Amino acid sequence: MTRMMFVESSMFSELGYDEAHKSLTVRFTRGQLYRYHEVPEHLWLDMQAADSMGSYFSKNIRDVYRYEKLEE
Repeated sequence: MTRMMFVESSMFSELGYDEAHKSLTVRFTRGQLYRYHEVPEHLWLDMQAADSMGSYFSKNIRDVYRYEKLEE
């Protein structure tokens, strides 16, 4: 199970990364939970350091990596 952390973001309420499976789990502020697969760890680290995590996610992860919706 991915350990989630609360974040201050207009797009996300929680984020988590599973190093073993290279999966990024995001909970959007509206409550939906998604898991993105095969996301390299450096993207996760860069996302956390970005001025805007939402903008970084939209440009580098959202339409690039396979995902599944976990919760509505």
